[in-house]
Amino acid sequence: MPTTDKTLILFLLFLAITVALGIVCFIVNKLEKAIEEHGFYYNRILKLNENYHFSHNRSHWIVNHPVKSKKALEKLNPNDVVIYYFENNINGFSDNFEKIVENRLLYAKYTAEYEEIMKTDHVYPIEAIPFNTILKANDFCKYEKKRTSKIKIKDSFGITVDVNASYSSPKGKNQYRRCFKYRYENVLYCYTQWKNSARFKTSAAYERSLMTASLRYDILKRDNYRCQICGASANDGVKLHVDHIIPVSKGGKTEPSNLQTLCERCNLGKSNKM
Repeated sequence: MPTTDKTLILFLLFLAITVALGIVCFIVNKLEKAIEEHGFYYNRILKLNENYHFSHNRSHWIVNHPVKSKKALEKLNPNDVVIYYFENNINGFSDNFEKIVENRLLYAKYTAEYEEIMKTDHVYPIEAIPFNTILKANDFCKYEKKRTSKIKIKDSFGITVDVNASYSSPKGKNQYRRCFKYRYENVLYCYTQWKNSARFKTSAAYERSLMTASLRYDILKRDNYRCQICGASANDGVKLHVDHIIPVSKGGKTEPSNLQTLCERCNLGKSNKM
């Protein structure tokens, strides 16, 4: 076959592929626009996402724990090391994990609402479906649900803790190590053990732990989502907090009568004042 014929064939093939890709892009863009404008599931999940705010937390901790003897290393229970970190809140360890627990509880609620929306039956008006002469309503619905799944908030609220216990002989000649990797469930077990201890139940940390996402929501709703000092709301661009009227550090309890909604500025100004 002459070189010119081969060149022509390659050119025509390239042109056909380019046209095909252009048609595909046009169809996809048309579907995307229709979903953004008329998508029942897509727009409800967008609104749902706006209602949920998750805190950003440290997800990986390395705990280096030296011991005094080889025998102590052999007998070491790594749970005790993790509980020690909780008890003393080393580098904000317990505060960080409590926020992770709160995130996971909130995410479970978010997931339930997400699935409820996605289970809802919806009939699309014919004019909302692009290419409605060839595209069926069920096909459009399937495409929209697939597109909507991509905007679902992802579950990234885990934690790993590497416990590295070690012993070094007096002259440093011999080195011994034991390493343990904790996932969320393991850390949660240690957290529960710590919470159930008598010492914890009399501490300020215990009172703070009673501030659940559900209780925070109830207080915000009770106070009409407004700061109880200056009257500002989220519509004014402020961040709202649920504050202990009598601070936990001064014996205040985590109960509705001792809780109030404050904006961030008023909360910081109040600090630990009574």
